Amino acid sequence: MTCRATSGQSSDEMSADVYIGQPVLSVNQNAGEIRLSATPGEFYYLNSIPHEEEWDSSRVYIQSTGVPEAVVPGTRVGAQFVFSKTLKYAAYVVNDAGSSRYSLPPLNVYNVDLNARNERRITTDRAAATSQRRHRFTRPYFSPDENWITYEAMLPAPQAGNIDTLDVFVYNLVTDEETNVTAGDVTSIQRRNLFPTYATDLRWMVFVSDKGQANLWDLFGAPLDGTGAIAGAVQKLTTGGLIGLSAVGSLGEPLLAWNPTQPVLAVVGAAGSDGGLHLVTTSAQGAVVSDVADVGDAVQGFAWSSSGQLLAVSAMVESQSGEGVENALFTVTPGGVATLRHRAREGDRILDMGWSPDGKFLAYRLIRGAQSWLELADIDGGTSYPAPLPVTKAASDGMRGLYSAEMSNAVRYGSGDVLYFILFDTNSAASGTPTIWTLDVSVAVQP
Repeated sequence: MTCRATSGQSSDEMSADVYIGQPVLSVNQNAGEIRLSATPGEFYYLNSIPHEEEWDSSRVYIQSTGVPEAVVPGTRVGAQFVFSKTLKYAAYVVNDAGSSRYSLPPLNVYNVDLNARNERRITTDRAAATSQRRHRFTRPYFSPDENWITYEAMLPAPQAGNIDTLDVFVYNLVTDEETNVTAGDVTSIQRRNLFPTYATDLRWMVFVSDKGQANLWDLFGAPLDGTGAIAGAVQKLTTGGLIGLSAVGSLGEPLLAWNPTQPVLAVVGAAGSDGGLHLVTTSAQGAVVSDVADVGDAVQGFAWSSSGQLLAVSAMVESQSGEGVENALFTVTPGGVATLRHRAREGDRILDMGWSPDGKFLAYRLIRGAQSWLELADIDGGTSYPAPLPVTKAASDGMRGLYSAEMSNAVRYGSGDVLYFILFDTNSAASGTPTIWTLDVSVAVQP
């Protein structure tokens, strides 16, 4: 049974008298990075094990009948998991040698066929046998057609203190051929090429680099022939240090996401200079950058709808009183037109956004102090409630930070108007670990 608020209340006045169903526990273990398959009720997730080492370790599981099943049997764990577009593959990074044998252990990229359940390593540590500093392949990213994968490669100098090389590779999953895309870069003493991605139309392989510009990070790209093969020399796509990264040595992951249907990349600019949201549209001629000034210069996160028609943006803006800041929710078209949808109260944060399949509703996690709950925003305007509607009760959010470094905690909106989300309630009956829950919100989305 659900009940519905009749007062038009929003999250500013959280109470028990809200639209709320009974969430159902689906996974009772350390869980994160939910991915919904095409089969209703079936989903993949990561079993995450936080460590105080280099990063977290995880395994891929699938659940469809109520019993979680490991995709790759055995004890192998990895990090930096990514999934291909149709969930054909997952890729991840594995430390093959442990932490004791080398001063800089090797890291390799593994790929697993999620249907056949077979796993293979696709990179090779080529450092000299006597070297204590091994090759490290990280940050895998699949092409839209699922035939290619790109990744970073740290090719360290044999001795600590010497100059290391950071290159971008592509690997053809059909022919098993690997190419170092940036090997010919001689424009800088230290090659630092990072965060490779593929454009939606498979015409560019785009990555971040400073090319010797004293930490001015921009987008560069290798043109592709439409099938994923390299079709020309690397080109500079943006100027002026567009991309926001922290100091070298503690590089933060840039906020960027490709529109799923158009070659438009949403990216957050460098804080303090050209900050804010930018839309980078690629074509055969290069790239055009559009600034979305209306969302301000403190973007917290964003998510494209599955149709690519709208980008949901969470950003900090000046409060209406002019004496502080508030977290606001915007939607932005691929052409850069922004619409303010909601202002949370001062101190609240809007994160982990997930669109409904039809693009009419947006679910997200609202964090207030040490608690959080889910809210549902009617983007299409087809229902009677005027403000985002709380759909779960407030619960402890104390463990979220521990599990957020390596995994996405985004709410997933499945068929039949069922939300899949991660609960970080340390006081829950599930031993205080992150667990996956489902919630039917079909009554809430009726006109």
